[in-house]
Amino acid sequence: MVNIKEVIETNKMVEEQTLDVRTITIGISLLECIDADLKLLNEKIYHRITTVAKDLDKVAKEIERDYGIPIVNRRI
Repeated sequence: MVNIKEVIETNKMVEEQTLDVRTITIGISLLECIDADLKLLNEKIYHRITTVAKDLDKVAKEIERDYGIPIVNRRI
């Protein structure tokens, strides 16, 4: 769930024109990844992000191109 602090932080990044990877991944719900087994939790999170955000770099480049705002830390 997105909290108000994250929203304010994202708005600030947009105002300063310094977006980061969180801007794109913030909409990926990891709720279904919850597991008591830490190893399994990590595997579920990795799988969720690599499948849902598999085109993350492409999306980041499109946002940069369309809005003229660089996105830093594209490392997934």
